[in-house]
Amino acid sequence: MFPLQILLVCVVYLLPSNTKSQFISNNICENITAYAMGSTFETNLKLLFSSLIQNTSKTGFFNNTIGNIPDRVYGSSLCRGDISASNCTSCLITASQNLTQVCPYDRGAIVWYEVCMLRYSNKYFFSDLDTDGFRVYNPQNWSDPYQFEQSVVKMMNLISRDAVQSDKMFSTGMVNLTVSDPIYGLVQCTRDLTGDQCHDCLNSSMQMLEEYCYGNVLGIYLARSCILWYETDKFFNSDPFLIVSAPARVNFPPIKISPPPETTEATEEPSKGILE
Repeated sequence: MFPLQILLVCVVYLLPSNTKSQFISNNICENITAYAMGSTFETNLKLLFSSLIQNTSKTGFFNNTIGNIPDRVYGSSLCRGDISASNCTSCLITASQNLTQVCPYDRGAIVWYEVCMLRYSNKYFFSDLDTDGFRVYNPQNWSDPYQFEQSVVKMMNLISRDAVQSDKMFSTGMVNLTVSDPIYGLVQCTRDLTGDQCHDCLNSSMQMLEEYCYGNVLGIYLARSCILWYETDKFFNSDPFLIVSAPARVNFPPIKISPPPETTEATEEPSKGILE
C-alpha cells in the first residue's frame, strides 16, 4: 500500500474553473504478485465480480470472499446512496471491466467512479479503516474564502454526524451563503466500518480538503473507506437530507496604521566647566 502523501501527489485532478464534476475516475493497482491467465485466482476473481455486481444494488454496499488460500480473493463494492439500482449495477460493470484492463493480472486493485467504487485483494481488508485515496478540486476560489470555508466545514460536520448514525452511513446537505449561493455536500462510508471508524475517516478527509482546497468552490476526497464531497453546483439526485444555516459572517475591522511619532534631534549643552 502506498503512503497517503504519495497518492495525493500522484492523483490530483484539476477541473477547469467553469465546469462541474461531470466525470471522475481513478484507479490504483496494488502491484501485488501477479496471477496467471487461466489460473484459479482468475476464476475466483471473475466469480467475485459477478457476485458484487449482482448484490450491491440491493443495499448500496456489498462485500464477499471467494475461494481458498492461496487463491482466495476478497472484494467490496459501494454505490453512492442517491443513485438508482440500475445505475449502480451499470457503474460496477464498467468498474470491473476497467480493473481487468488497467491492472491486468494484479492480485489487488481499486477503482473509483463518480457514483461507485470497486475493490479487490488477496489480502483481507474488511472493517479496516483506510484513508488512502485521491482528491479532486476546482482551483477557483470563492470571493470570501474564509466565509466559504466556515460554511463548508459546518455543513460537512453536521452531515458527517448524520451519516455515522444512519443505517446506510450516507447523508447530504446544503448551506446557503446567500439566497442565491448554495453549497452542497455529500458524505458516505463503507458499511463494514464502525460508527467511530466512519467518523474518523470523514474527519481525516475533511482535514485533507481544508489543507489543500481552502476556499475552492469544489472539493472531493475519495478514500478507500469513505467519500467526502462538496461543491457549489447540485451534484446528487435527491433533496438534501439537512438544510444548514450559514455561520454568522465575521467582518474584520480595517487595520489602522498610526503615523510614527515625531522625533526631535537631541542637542548637547555646552560644558559649563567646574568652579572650585
